[in-house]
Amino acid sequence: MAKVAKALVARINGAGGVLGRPIALDVEDSQTNPTVSVQAAHKLIDVNKVVAIVGTWASADTTAVAPLCWQSHTMLFCVSGADSITKLPHQGYIIRTQPNTHLQSGRAAQFLVQEGAKRVFGLSAQTPFAVDSWNRLKEVMAKGGATGVGDIIYDPKQTSFRSEIGKALATSPRIAKVAFTGETVTGRLIMQYAAQNLIPVTLELGGKSPNIFFADVMADDDDFLDKAVEGLVLYAFNKGEVCTAPSRALIDERIYDEFMARALDRIAKIRQGDPLDTGTRSGPQ
Repeated sequence: MAKVAKALVARINGAGGVLGRPIALDVEDSQTNPTVSVQAAHKLIDVNKVVAIVGTWASADTTAVAPLCWQSHTMLFCVSGADSITKLPHQGYIIRTQPNTHLQSGRAAQFLVQEGAKRVFGLSAQTPFAVDSWNRLKEVMAKGGATGVGDIIYDPKQTSFRSEIGKALATSPRIAKVAFTGETVTGRLIMQYAAQNLIPVTLELGGKSPNIFFADVMADDDDFLDKAVEGLVLYAFNKGEVCTAPSRALIDERIYDEFMARALDRIAKIRQGDPLDTGTRSGPQ
């Protein structure tokens, strides 16, 4: 965005500026963070003495900066979509240069209806436009015979949305069975969600994946023993996340020395190297 603004200013100034006066451009990075946006706006208004701030994008940033602009009589040109922005007491100092949430969500709802959607679940970031967007979607979809069956507004800073997606699936009456592999906290949530519709659930949750070897595993030197050793050795082939990879071994002390000798001997024979080489058994870790 900054590169485009600089290029545009250079072109306007090259053509003689505005009413014969060149445009001066000051650039600050909002980092899509309301706190940083306010700090940047203070600098632009109080230090740089700008007459307009152009380009706030996120609705949360625009909402935070707007009071500084109308109080200082500084124009604010934004591309934010939240309906709430132009409902602020902006005194004419805010100009939106793209369709608002009402128009965007209304058109999205029309598209969903045209595509034959009947039941829609909303998943929205926690921003000023989230609630307005979902309400407008439901309003327009209802006129076309579609139903908004539920919505979740999540924290956009979190690293995973698996619990939100899990809720959408586990609470849907169209789902007959839920199988989840992941961490324990999310597993508990999915069980709670699925209980609402009595949906059967299978969970494979995080743990230490111990392999347990009793003494009778070495009763005979046979294929069974070979497979048992292979099961423990598989940890050494892991080049990423494998939920079934052994992370520890619990071995009967009566067979410990002999069993571990076999396992270590097999591990020592694993050939590491170029993964494109067909003789390589283990590539980069």
